[in-house]
Amino acid sequence: MSDYFHYISTSDYNFNITLLNVPEAVSLFDDIDKQTHDLQKHLNALPDLTSKDAFYLIGIFLIISHRQMRNAFFLFLRRMSYDGMLLFRVGLESAIFAYRIFKDTSLATVWALKNDNWKDFSDKFRRAKYPLDIPYRDEIKKTWIC
Repeated sequence: MSDYFHYISTSDYNFNITLLNVPEAVSLFDDIDKQTHDLQKHLNALPDLTSKDAFYLIGIFLIISHRQMRNAFFLFLRRMSYDGMLLFRVGLESAIFAYRIFKDTSLATVWALKNDNWKDFSDKFRRAKYPLDIPYRDEIKKTWIC
């Protein structure tokens, strides 16, 4: 039992020391959370989501991506790599979704109506091949299967 407590206490210590050494990261995460809240308020106020709002959807996806990858980073600092990889996958998918909508704004409507037409959403987001021009396409394919 004492080995477990030692493991937990050292991981908490390493986590806290790392954050104390990078206060600008904590401030950045705070700012991004505020931006997330503002963008979500905007999206929730829209009566209908249209391709005109693709910019906001892209922003939301990128913020989700950043927040999930940040949380994965925190888990990695605590030596919880399996849990970190689960969050990292969501972050990576969100970034890829943002890129798809950036390249084709009509996909914003497909995403907004995903509960009404799951098959169309799955075909265009989940099962679609990586865009040929996505940055770091080869690296993503080599290291991660989405």
